[in-house]
Amino acid sequence: MKKGKKYSSGKIRIYTFLRSGLFYALLAFAATFAFSLSSLAANIYFYAVNPEAKTLTDMLLSLAATFITGFGTYKSSKNLTYAFKYRRIVTPDSIKKEINDNIPANMTPSYGKNGYVWKKFNNEYYLSSDLVDDFLRDNSQKLTLKIYPKKSRMSEDQKWTIFHVVNKKLRHGKNIFNSNLVKLRSDLLCDDLLNNPTVIVQKTDYFYNITSNDLIYSRILDGDYSKIFEGKAMTVDGGKFLYSLSDSPAANIIGATTLAITSDGYAIINVQNTHNDINNGCLVPSGSGSADFDDLKAFKIKNKTALKKSEIDKARKEMENAKKDYTETKNNIYGKYTSAVEALKGDNNAEISAYVANAETEAEELKGYEKAAKNYLQKREHYKYIKKTRNYEIGFKPFLTKAMERELSEESHIPAKNIIKTEICGYIRILERGGKPDFFGITFLSCTKEEAEDLFIRKKTEVVYEEIKKNRDIMDFDEVYCQHYVPVAELFNKKTINELSQKNPASLQLHCLENIILRNKQLLIDNGIKID
Repeated sequence: MKKGKKYSSGKIRIYTFLRSGLFYALLAFAATFAFSLSSLAANIYFYAVNPEAKTLTDMLLSLAATFITGFGTYKSSKNLTYAFKYRRIVTPDSIKKEINDNIPANMTPSYGKNGYVWKKFNNEYYLSSDLVDDFLRDNSQKLTLKIYPKKSRMSEDQKWTIFHVVNKKLRHGKNIFNSNLVKLRSDLLCDDLLNNPTVIVQKTDYFYNITSNDLIYSRILDGDYSKIFEGKAMTVDGGKFLYSLSDSPAANIIGATTLAITSDGYAIINVQNTHNDINNGCLVPSGSGSADFDDLKAFKIKNKTALKKSEIDKARKEMENAKKDYTETKNNIYGKYTSAVEALKGDNNAEISAYVANAETEAEELKGYEKAAKNYLQKREHYKYIKKTRNYEIGFKPFLTKAMERELSEESHIPAKNIIKTEICGYIRILERGGKPDFFGITFLSCTKEEAEDLFIRKKTEVVYEEIKKNRDIMDFDEVYCQHYVPVAELFNKKTINELSQKNPASLQLHCLENIILRNKQLLIDNGIKID
């Protein structure tokens, strides 16, 4: 989220309506009627100026067409508006039960082979693997990113749904920001990543997420209660398997969550405010949110800039060579084709016979031309891709730790100078959010518990003051209501978290990080944290 971003619920409603299918349908109807009306007006004008140019029959036919178009526009617009206005989002218990009963009972072979198992916490199912967690901890720095800057396009169902989803959240007092986020398009399978250490991501946004992943248990009904959209269609394959991330049409935005540990061995646990869209009023880790697309922007390191420039130059040369080869092949074939045409015109039997005799050679040359054309198009697309991604980081770990540390700075007000490093230690997919992928890390701080607490209180007060001065309509500076500082040693007996949960329920993310801490005892010791 962008803290302190100017926000207006009215503007959000207008924006989502303009993106809805109803708006485009009404616009199309209006344009059709306007065209018919203008045609009628033109016929009347020309008939008045020169009765001989236009017959009365033409004018009457134009009048009839305009009347029919106008009546159809009125009726269709009225019916569509009624259906849109009274559309509703329902979440029947039967859908949730069906999905929760079937999906955790099934596992694709590739996921099972990589140690994935379904687990449950507070009636929430999630998919996790100790093998993958250990792989990320030990190998995340070796993984590179392939980035698709172009956004996924919304389906028609999503366009017709977005206005109602957003309005429902606004009525419940939630903060809505349609920020650009990052979609994960690779399944984290150890075998695949060892052979090809590349993770594919793509640009998406928050609206795409709430009209896909977050609708897994929901059904959209029209004004007459007819079913028009099943949310699970974008996240569940046939009602038995969760879509793999490489095949899923959903947003699958990357969650970035970290637990910060102070230099004197205290874990920072936050309590979120009730107006938050997710985990409102819950105990959450020190920094928890989603990766922004801006997190992919490259760090200002000279050698990486030079490397990217060399990649762009190399891609451009490959494209130019492919274009040259394509042009030469095309000109050669065109020249022979022209000669054959001229031979046919001159009825030169000798030349025609020679051309026919070489038909097989010509066919091979034609295949070569097609191959050259395809190669040129591929090289051109590769050049465009490299050029577009010149500002983005190519490392998986730097991107993910950057997102985690940004969330930590925004929510716990820990400045970058107090962050020593972040280690990636975990990964899950959350069923309740349509298989949304979440990554977990542990961030080691240079400040003590007292210094971290002072930073949180002082910085939060400063931000509140600045936001009030600027007259913000809605402010997102107070996502975190308060903080708890728990000795890391106490996390190993789970007693403290259970006690805190009596007042505020623990989030799934905090539960997962608590388990990750237990499995990474040596990592804490290696970073100077006392756990005894």
